[in-house]
Amino acid sequence: MTTRVIAGIELLLIVVPTTLLALLGGTGGVLSTSPNAEGLVFVLSMFVALIATASVWRLLTPLMLGGYARVQSVARMWWRVMYAGGAFVATGLLAILVATSFTDPSYVAQSPLGKFTIVALLGAPMLLPLMHLTVERVRNARSNSAMQATGRFLRFGGHPDLLDSSFGSVDTVT
Repeated sequence: MTTRVIAGIELLLIVVPTTLLALLGGTGGVLSTSPNAEGLVFVLSMFVALIATASVWRLLTPLMLGGYARVQSVARMWWRVMYAGGAFVATGLLAILVATSFTDPSYVAQSPLGKFTIVALLGAPMLLPLMHLTVERVRNARSNSAMQATGRFLRFGGHPDLLDSSFGSVDTVT
């Protein structure tokens, strides 16, 4: 499968349902929260989650429609927001693991930490598109650096016959 097909599948099976869940459940949750610490944590968590979801949409849609070349034109801010959303989800998952191992899980679910971790748990499927986009970014950066190194070698007088894939041997040109 090509990257564009995988991006389309991720968009259809992961990003669309997670976005709908965040919009519908988050809106209802925000409207029904009371103005206390728990409500504030939930509202802030939903705000971060929706911004991170928008960044995944902003990066995955051009990848699906035009390949990585179209993703390169997207501002770096969207990458940073996506990574911040991934850190948010990872922090929530870690928080729930640590908190439930030291206290009663029912207490954690009723605390402000519980609201934060619920939002983070619902965003956990979004880690898959995040990892896919990161792999594509790293893979593209490596291929670009290899092409630039080859171009520098040829530009500064290197002979094309010396570009051998085996690193142990060097051909001499007479």
